[in-house]
Amino acid sequence: MTGTQFDPAAVVHFNGSPLATTFVSSTQLQAAIPASDIFTPGTAIITVANPPATGGSAGGSIFFIGANGGISSAGTSFAAQIVNQASKDIVFDPFDQLFYLSVPNTTSSGNTIAVLDPSTTQIVGAQYAGSNPNVISISDDGQFLYAGIDGSSSVQRFTLPSLATDVRYPLGAGPIVGPYFALDLRVAPGAPRTTAVTSGVFNTSPAAIGGISIFDDAALRPTIAHGFGPGGGGSVLYDSLQWGSDATTLYATNNESTAFDFYALSVNSTGVILTNDYPNAFSSFGNRIHFDGGTKLIYSDDGHVVNPSTGASVGTFLLTGLPAPIMVPDSNLNVGFFAAKTAGSSVAIYSFNLSTFAPVGSIIIPNVAGTPLRLIRWGQSSLAFNTDAGQIVLVGGNFVH
Repeated sequence: MTGTQFDPAAVVHFNGSPLATTFVSSTQLQAAIPASDIFTPGTAIITVANPPATGGSAGGSIFFIGANGGISSAGTSFAAQIVNQASKDIVFDPFDQLFYLSVPNTTSSGNTIAVLDPSTTQIVGAQYAGSNPNVISISDDGQFLYAGIDGSSSVQRFTLPSLATDVRYPLGAGPIVGPYFALDLRVAPGAPRTTAVTSGVFNTSPAAIGGISIFDDAALRPTIAHGFGPGGGGSVLYDSLQWGSDATTLYATNNESTAFDFYALSVNSTGVILTNDYPNAFSSFGNRIHFDGGTKLIYSDDGHVVNPSTGASVGTFLLTGLPAPIMVPDSNLNVGFFAAKTAGSSVAIYSFNLSTFAPVGSIIIPNVAGTPLRLIRWGQSSLAFNTDAGQIVLVGGNFVH
């Protein structure tokens, strides 16, 4: 265990049970975990208890117990656990320590929002959502989960943690192209009742035709950033969305044409307008963007880093040879993680320094079916991703720390 202000009499607890603890220094303890406590895959909570006079118990840290594991290229350890569950998207609720998954209609448990408990690696609940839930987004206060429902061209809101259905709002249709669906959906930071939706059309190229709309609960703000096509916003293609540091700025990317634009948009009480279009910011199709509140930079799945205030390139992660990578940045760790399918049935995860863009380490996770879809951080030292072949992969260890 590493930390600060450890007392010589500090004791490490594993799921509440005290362990034989060796004091190394005020920043390091060692403790032995019985083999019986790590026989079953899942997660445990590690706490450190100082005597009351020197601080008492610290908050818990997640200890990951996986069925697969090993050592990274940098010498750090990892553990992985695979859960068989189909999903289109995945988010983590840090308040209730649960994953929420949008489950399509291709399985017997489909058309639901499923609940995955990482402590048991079991599906512990599900709520009917409508026909084909797809993209999902959780408010930063853990109050609401929003889901794009493709079959009904709408967005459904659920209250957490009960997953009770709340408001639903339609996304409408184009005069010629037909019903819209949510290409991407994001809850505004610090505003759990406000969402941004970029709307697309099925079986159309390009798909991003409906533009970006802002909703408060189910009320549509009147000013829409119109999408591609006649009567729309010209050649703009709003595909992947990210809010900035607050609810007044949106960012988007075009991942459908070789212009590979980065867009900055302004949001006010009447809606959303495009303020800047920076072409050639990225280099691949299907590319998602990610905003990190610590660095205030935009990171892309294809390895580009952009200053959203100027549209200028800040740097590039070298991802040579990685097929369809997905990523997540974490400025708290100063690390960016990338996941990609490798030869056979394995997935590789690479870590990079966010400041220098230099590679840090990598791991190979075997026996993964399909291609990773969405990579997220959860807990203090864990990652998770879903695949297009119906698996959820949970990864932990000091490789992620």
